[in-house]
Amino acid sequence: MIILMLAIGIGIGIGIGSSLWHFMPNQFTVLADVIPILLFINICLPSFFHRVFGFKAQGLILIFSLFLLFIFIVSLTFPANLLNGSIFYGPGWLLLIIIGLYLYFTNHALHGRMLVAGGVFTAALLFRTVDRDLCQWIPIGTHFIWHLLNAWLLYLVTSALLRQEAKRHLLKT
Repeated sequence: MIILMLAIGIGIGIGIGSSLWHFMPNQFTVLADVIPILLFINICLPSFFHRVFGFKAQGLILIFSLFLLFIFIVSLTFPANLLNGSIFYGPGWLLLIIIGLYLYFTNHALHGRMLVAGGVFTAALLFRTVDRDLCQWIPIGTHFIWHLLNAWLLYLVTSALLRQEAKRHLLKT
């Protein structure tokens, strides 16, 4: 349960860090923007695989190592500015889609929530990717939609973890 509370706190930190970066962009606020996102991924991914799929330590290390390797390969293969910098989020997007589909095909109770999360992240990435090109027609751009959709995504993933944890506690009693 501590991990889940930490995930909620980090989700709040993502909003604060991102706001700081957008209001005062500098070398320190970019860290306030990026570090909470990385912490959320690095805490929620293993937690999800443990709580939902029942992975133990060795399996968690393996899946997380493969995920990090995939990120590394993507970063070496594609230019960082590809898709307006959205390529950085590609591995997380793909993993989210795979998780949602796996849960769907195994008829897991969280499949709907995770498929919606995959769709929300897809839309978020689309708005982030086209933002720079649309600014000439839409002066405020679409970047704010990226942030709104990501807030929804954080809610969906965190609430899925909370539901799974509640289910686990109910089964113990």
